[in-house]
Amino acid sequence: MGEERFVKVSWLPSAWAAGYTVLRGIAPEGPFERLATEVPKPACTDTDVRAGRTYH
Repeated sequence: MGEERFVKVSWLPSAWAAGYTVLRGIAPEGPFERLATEVPKPACTDTDVRAGRTYH
């Protein structure tokens, strides 16, 4: 297992989006916490992660 302490996520862009809000949860149904707002591009790096944990 690697020692990276970050996760890079990306998604398909929306033609009408001016920015994105990125949320994260440890279960598919939530609850979710806000990681970032007004993200200008369809990509984000989460630097507060634990190795071996699945995020949604």
